[in-house]
Amino acid sequence: IALAPRVVFTIAPQMPYIYPPLDDVENVNNQQTPLLSWQINNIVAVMPQMYNQWSGWETIAWAKDYVRQMIAGFDVHDAQHRGYPVQVPASKIFLGYPSTRDAASTGYIDPYHLVDMVRDLAREGIAIGGLMTWSIDQDFQKGYPFARAAAGLPR
Repeated sequence: IALAPRVVFTIAPQMPYIYPPLDDVENVNNQQTPLLSWQINNIVAVMPQMYNQWSGWETIAWAKDYVRQMIAGFDVHDAQHRGYPVQVPASKIFLGYPSTRDAASTGYIDPYHLVDMVRDLAREGIAIGGLMTWSIDQDFQKGYPFARAAAGLPR
């Protein structure tokens, strides 16, 4: 089997699987950080799911801080005290949100507010890759509110 000259590698973990405030790998928290540490140069998109989490994390303020921590870099350690430095370029970060209130249990944020968040980050000099959504079929059923808002993203 011949592989394409460049295989695209993306990840879309739940947000706690890459969790900068915690400096160790435990249970669910930071499960994906070793992978990021080893493969960040080969990963083209990191799309953390910012929904179905603890409500304190499902805010614009939290998302901005999360992005800042991801691009600043952080270190985590496993139970064997192995270190995993992680630093994700802003251009590889695509924050994932439900497209409508019905698309996920929690974490819905009006898509126009999400676009404003991306613009705010850009004004700080942080140009994230963009947004990712779950579930685009829900967006279709509701008249494309997420897609319409996303049309206003910086290019």
